[in-house]
Formats: sequence, C-alpha cells, structure tokens
Amino acid sequence: MKARSRVLAAIGAVVLIGTLLTAPLQAQTATSYNVRVGAEFFTRGIPGFSSRFLPETIRVHEGDTINFVGAAPALLPAGVGPTEWREDHQVRPGNPWFVAQPDPDDGARNQKLNARVFIPTRFDCGDEANPCGFAGNGVLNGGDGRRSSVTIQANPGTVIYAISLFASRSNFRIEVVPDGRKASTQAGLDKRARARVHQDYETAAALHNKYSDRMTSHINDKGKRVWDA
Repeated sequence: MKARSRVLAAIGAVVLIGTLLTAPLQAQTATSYNVRVGAEFFTRGIPGFSSRFLPETIRVHEGDTINFVGAAPALLPAGVGPTEWREDHQVRPGNPWFVAQPDPDDGARNQKLNARVFIPTRFDCGDEANPCGFAGNGVLNGGDGRRSSVTIQANPGTVIYAISLFASRSNFRIEVVPDGRKASTQAGLDKRARARVHQDYETAAALHNKYSDRMTSHINDKGKRVWDA
C-alpha cells in the first residue's frame, strides 16, 4: 500500500512539473506612474520655482505608462542624449526646434515663434485613459501643454529621454528593464521627488534672502555694467 502511494505521488509530481514547464509565462502587469514636472514656491513665500522633472529618472517595463503632470515634455528618439539632441536641433537659428523661425510674410529678416515648440504636435496624449504609445521613434511632443500620458513600447534595454523644450537642463531618463528586473515604484518616485523639491526650495530661499533687499551688478564681457536679477 505504501509502495503504491509513493508511485502515485511520484506520478503526480511528474505531471505537475510538466504542467509548469509547458504553461505560458504570465505577462508582466502594466504599471501607471505619475511624474511631476516643476514645482512653484510662490505660495511658500519665495518668488521662484523648480523646473525639474520630479524625480529625474525612472525604470519601467515595456507597456508601462508615465503620466507627466505640470507640463507636457518632449520625448526624444531612443538612444539619443538630451545634450546632443539640443545641439543638433534647438540651440541656434535655423534648427528645426529653435524657439523662432523666419517669417518671410513680414519681411526677409523678421522672425516668428516656432509653432512646434509651443504647440503640441499630438493633442491626444493628455488623457490617462487613452495614452499615446511611444517606442522611441522620432520625437513625441504630445499632450495639452499641462500634462501628457505616454505608454512606453520600447524593447528592454532601451533608454529614452524626456526633456523640457524651455529649460535646457531639465531632463528625464527612462530606462526600460526586462520583466525579471525590478522597476521603479510610485512610492520611491515620490520620495525622491520630495527630496529634490526640498533641496530646490532651500536653494531658492537662500538666494531670495541674500538678494531681495539689495541691488547688485557686474561688468559683462563688453565692459558694460549689468544689474543682477
């Protein structure tokens, strides 16, 4: 009787192992993250603000969604760094993402604001219920100006940067990690964001306290006096 029980148990174990080996792996559950862009200090008595992404890095799985709140950033092509992209596309007249462009209708030397910088190219990215998909192809400048929602569809190992088109040092690094590797958590993002906001507030407060009651100036490289603001 005992021998028969052992045989049945062995058969059951073999069947269970076979089932585990042949069963399809469960898909990674998609996560939705909230990332703040910028923070104002006026309500705290300091005339200033932080223009950073809060925080400045995230690890996601393919299929996760990032909801940017406060401003809608531009997402760059996969593998392209923010500094090199700005050098090639934004920093000088004639670049496709420079703040101004020629306005020949009003004269050969006249300029007008570059619409692609100030007006999103896709307005359908602002709804969390129906985010834009982005695999790192081209530039995505979507949302309604104050927020945007993007589902990351790039392969694991891909790095994508989101940038502010108006703040030259405001960058956000998105790393797509494999399903077996731990991604960021909302609690972890919020903790790092609070620390960065506090640091920026302390810096702004120190500058305000130092200069708010006096006027200072310096001589620029052309020998002219310039008043500091």
